[in-house]
Amino acid sequence: MVQEFHVVRCFSCEKFQVQQVKKATRWTCKICGEKQSLLKEVGRGSGADCRRHVQKLNAMVGAMLEEQESLWDAEEENDDQVTVTQSQVSRWSKYLDTPEEAELEEEQQLHGKNMTDRKRKRRDSPEQVR
Repeated sequence: MVQEFHVVRCFSCEKFQVQQVKKATRWTCKICGEKQSLLKEVGRGSGADCRRHVQKLNAMVGAMLEEQESLWDAEEENDDQVTVTQSQVSRWSKYLDTPEEAELEEEQQLHGKNMTDRKRKRRDSPEQVR
């Protein structure tokens, strides 16, 4: 008696795989471990035929995903080039003083209004007195 296998697809990881035909309609994904019921059978046949079919299907899905990723990467590169040309301003500029603020600060230092110019009186602690 020849064993029959069928090709199924997991709902969670969306990978095709080969399962042995059983009376039970529930099966467990070999990749992610999700238990699920057999709703749709993609193919049926001998073990070798089903394995080749699964490899072909998973390769097609992988090729489609790589193609989509390359399209996304190309779009992101175009977007990055546009944003770089638009903003040549340093990222540090928001932390630095503007020229107007720098002038005000210089004027305050000249007039002695800067708080950092004042010296604080230091109290001697009992340890320093000795």
